Amino acid sequence: MRSMPLRWMLLLGLGVATTVAAVPALREQAILSLRSVAEPLIARGDSTDAPFDAFYQVMVEALPLQQRAEAVLQHVVNQRSGAAEYLIEHAASWSGSLKRNPRWDALWLAARNSPRIEARLAALELHLGEAAIGKQPDAVDRMMRSVRANPTDPAWGYFNLGALGARGVERERVLAFLEAGLAHAEAGHREQAVEALALFGGAEVIAPLLTLAAEEPNDRVRERALCALASSGVLHLAERYLAVPGLIALADRPGLQANTRGWVFQALREISGVYGPPDEVAAWRPQLREIGLLQ
Repeated sequence: MRSMPLRWMLLLGLGVATTVAAVPALREQAILSLRSVAEPLIARGDSTDAPFDAFYQVMVEALPLQQRAEAVLQHVVNQRSGAAEYLIEHAASWSGSLKRNPRWDALWLAARNSPRIEARLAALELHLGEAAIGKQPDAVDRMMRSVRANPTDPAWGYFNLGALGARGVERERVLAFLEAGLAHAEAGHREQAVEALALFGGAEVIAPLLTLAAEEPNDRVRERALCALASSGVLHLAERYLAVPGLIALADRPGLQANTRGWVFQALREISGVYGPPDEVAAWRPQLREIGLLQ
């Protein structure tokens, strides 16, 4: 098929343009179309909201196991509904068959820090599968021995305990062990115990985290405790609300370190969704009472 000569293309374009210009409705529509192209893509909503349905399951299950896990993790990061649940259901059966690599690490970190709690829990489940850590009491025993055997660098021991506790394995024993870690002489132990408590989740971690935020001498550990209350880990929002009275009491404490004071008010912002008041307790109390987070 021969291509249209350039002169005919120009004439055709001119004819279309003349027709559009002659018809007011078409001209208005053309101008609106051009404007929509020029406008920035802001506040347009979601692109798509397709679930992780049978179509995607068949697609990922045709892949080798390593690629399958990474593909599902990508869907989790992209917030495709159902992907996290699929990963949680299957991760244990992949135990011992997965390996970390740069792509894995990037996707896993994104899932672990996702705003969606199901994505965070899926990341923990996948970590246990990749590390071949069974959700059994003997795994808790091994992790506790590992922590005790490393007085200066407990490595992944605390993290694994937090992940196991989050998945319902020996929660009472794990919580007692993590709380004991908060009193360890080494700041590195205390920091990792804090991170593990954030992973452990549940209303029972609020009080020890608040106590640490008030009494911990190490700036880094104190900051991580407040981050655990504000946004990190797997605490549900309703559980974070329980920390609000304690955070206000801490902010009102005489002689509170300036950096801790800043972290406390930032935690209040992230938990409550209120961002207007200055860093002053008197300004925050009525705002928190108004939304029902403070009596």
